Amino acid sequence: MIQPIILIPFLILLCLAFFNDLESMLIPNYYSYPLIILGAINLLMDFHPLVLISIAIFFLYLMLLFLFKLGRGDIKILIGIALFSANSPLLFNFLMALTMIGSLYIIWIKHIAKLEIAPFMPAIFSSFLLGLALTNYGLFF
Repeated sequence: MIQPIILIPFLILLCLAFFNDLESMLIPNYYSYPLIILGAINLLMDFHPLVLISIAIFFLYLMLLFLFKLGRGDIKILIGIALFSANSPLLFNFLMALTMIGSLYIIWIKHIAKLEIAPFMPAIFSSFLLGLALTNYGLFF
Protein backbone atom coordinates (compact mmCIF):
# COMPACT_ATOMS: atom_id res chain seq x y z
CA MET A 1 0.00 0.00 0.00
CA ILE A 2 1.34 3.40 -0.94
CA GLN A 3 1.39 5.84 1.98
CA PRO A 4 0.04 9.24 0.81
CA ILE A 5 2.23 11.14 3.26
CA ILE A 6 5.28 9.70 1.52
CA LEU A 7 3.90 9.92 -2.04
CA ILE A 8 3.89 13.73 -2.20
CA PRO A 9 7.56 14.33 -1.28
CA PHE A 10 8.47 11.33 -3.45
CA LEU A 11 6.75 12.90 -6.48
CA ILE A 12 8.33 16.29 -5.76
CA LEU A 13 11.82 14.75 -5.67
CA LEU A 14 11.08 12.83 -8.88
CA CYS A 15 10.01 16.08 -10.58
CA LEU A 16 13.16 17.87 -9.43
CA ALA A 17 15.35 14.99 -10.64
CA PHE A 18 13.45 15.00 -13.96
CA PHE A 19 14.10 18.70 -14.62
CA ASN A 20 17.69 18.51 -13.44
CA ASP A 21 18.34 15.55 -15.77
CA LEU A 22 16.83 17.45 -18.70
CA GLU A 23 18.96 20.48 -17.97
CA SER A 24 22.33 18.94 -17.13
CA MET A 25 21.93 15.20 -17.93
CA LEU A 26 22.95 14.48 -14.33
CA ILE A 27 20.89 13.33 -11.35
CA PRO A 28 22.62 14.48 -8.16
CA ASN A 29 22.72 12.27 -5.08
CA TYR A 30 20.68 14.81 -3.12
CA TYR A 31 17.68 13.74 -5.24
CA SER A 32 18.33 10.02 -5.51
CA TYR A 33 19.31 9.17 -1.92
CA PRO A 34 16.20 10.76 -0.35
CA LEU A 35 14.10 8.81 -2.89
CA ILE A 36 15.75 5.58 -1.74
CA ILE A 37 15.13 6.50 1.91
CA LEU A 38 11.47 7.41 1.28
CA GLY A 39 11.04 4.18 -0.66
CA ALA A 40 12.52 2.14 2.18
CA ILE A 41 10.27 3.89 4.73
CA ASN A 42 7.19 3.19 2.59
CA LEU A 43 8.24 -0.44 2.22
CA LEU A 44 8.81 -0.91 5.96
CA MET A 45 5.44 0.63 6.84
CA ASP A 46 3.61 -2.23 5.12
CA PHE A 47 6.11 -5.06 4.71
CA HIS A 48 5.12 -8.47 3.39
CA PRO A 49 7.57 -11.38 2.77
CA LEU A 50 6.51 -11.69 -0.89
CA VAL A 51 7.95 -8.23 -1.44
CA LEU A 52 11.40 -9.82 -1.54
CA ILE A 53 10.44 -11.61 -4.78
CA SER A 54 9.35 -8.29 -6.30
CA ILE A 55 12.61 -6.66 -5.31
CA ALA A 56 14.67 -9.58 -6.69
CA ILE A 57 12.87 -9.38 -10.05
CA PHE A 58 13.40 -5.63 -10.14
CA PHE A 59 17.13 -5.95 -9.48
CA LEU A 60 17.39 -8.43 -12.35
CA TYR A 61 15.68 -5.81 -14.50
CA LEU A 62 18.22 -3.24 -13.27
CA MET A 63 21.05 -5.53 -14.29
CA LEU A 64 19.69 -5.48 -17.85
CA LEU A 65 19.43 -1.69 -17.79
CA PHE A 66 22.98 -1.44 -16.49
CA LEU A 67 24.14 -3.47 -19.48
CA PHE A 68 22.57 -0.82 -21.73
CA LYS A 69 24.84 1.83 -20.15
CA LEU A 70 22.16 3.63 -18.15
CA GLY A 71 23.68 6.27 -15.88
CA ARG A 72 24.26 5.66 -12.21
CA GLY A 73 21.83 8.41 -11.21
CA ASP A 74 19.09 6.72 -13.21
CA ILE A 75 19.84 3.40 -11.50
CA LYS A 76 19.61 5.01 -8.05
CA ILE A 77 16.28 6.62 -8.98
CA LEU A 78 15.01 3.22 -10.15
CA ILE A 79 16.11 1.63 -6.85
CA GLY A 80 14.12 4.27 -4.96
CA ILE A 81 11.07 3.58 -7.12
CA ALA A 82 11.46 -0.16 -6.60
CA LEU A 83 11.58 0.21 -2.83
CA PHE A 84 8.68 2.65 -2.87
CA SER A 85 6.41 0.46 -4.97
CA ALA A 86 7.51 -3.07 -4.03
CA ASN A 87 4.57 -3.71 -1.71
CA SER A 88 1.91 -2.78 -4.25
CA PRO A 89 0.99 -3.65 -7.84
CA LEU A 90 2.66 -0.39 -8.84
CA LEU A 91 6.02 -2.16 -9.29
CA PHE A 92 4.67 -4.47 -12.00
CA ASN A 93 2.76 -1.65 -13.70
CA PHE A 94 5.85 0.57 -13.55
CA LEU A 95 8.02 -2.15 -15.12
CA MET A 96 5.46 -2.70 -17.88
CA ALA A 97 5.24 1.04 -18.56
CA LEU A 98 9.03 1.49 -18.39
CA THR A 99 9.57 -1.33 -20.85
CA MET A 100 7.09 0.19 -23.31
CA ILE A 101 7.97 3.87 -22.88
CA GLY A 102 11.70 3.22 -22.47
CA SER A 103 11.82 1.17 -25.66
CA LEU A 104 10.01 3.85 -27.64
CA TYR A 105 12.21 6.54 -26.11
CA ILE A 106 15.42 4.69 -27.01
CA ILE A 107 14.17 4.10 -30.57
CA TRP A 108 13.37 7.80 -30.86
CA ILE A 109 16.75 8.89 -29.42
CA LYS A 110 18.87 6.52 -31.50
CA HIS A 111 17.03 6.36 -34.82
CA ILE A 112 14.92 9.49 -35.20
CA ALA A 113 16.81 12.16 -33.25
CA LYS A 114 20.20 10.52 -34.02
CA LEU A 115 21.60 11.37 -30.58
CA GLU A 116 24.46 9.48 -29.00
CA ILE A 117 23.48 10.31 -25.44
CA ALA A 118 20.28 11.65 -23.91
CA PRO A 119 18.71 11.86 -20.45
CA PHE A 120 16.66 8.78 -19.56
CA MET A 121 14.76 10.41 -16.70
CA PRO A 122 11.86 11.46 -19.00
CA ALA A 123 11.14 7.78 -19.68
CA ILE A 124 11.47 6.89 -15.97
CA PHE A 125 9.27 9.77 -14.79
CA SER A 126 6.51 9.22 -17.34
CA SER A 127 6.58 5.47 -16.67
CA PHE A 128 6.18 6.04 -12.93
CA LEU A 129 3.22 8.37 -13.49
CA LEU A 130 1.63 5.93 -15.93
CA GLY A 131 2.22 3.03 -13.53
CA LEU A 132 0.69 5.06 -10.70
CA ALA A 133 -2.37 5.89 -12.80
CA LEU A 134 -2.80 2.30 -13.94
CA THR A 135 -2.52 1.05 -10.36
CA ASN A 136 -5.00 3.57 -8.97
CA TYR A 137 -7.56 2.89 -11.69
CA GLY A 138 -7.00 -0.87 -11.77
CA LEU A 139 -6.22 -1.12 -15.46
CA PHE A 140 -3.48 -3.75 -15.13
CA PHE A 141 -3.34 -5.25 -11.63
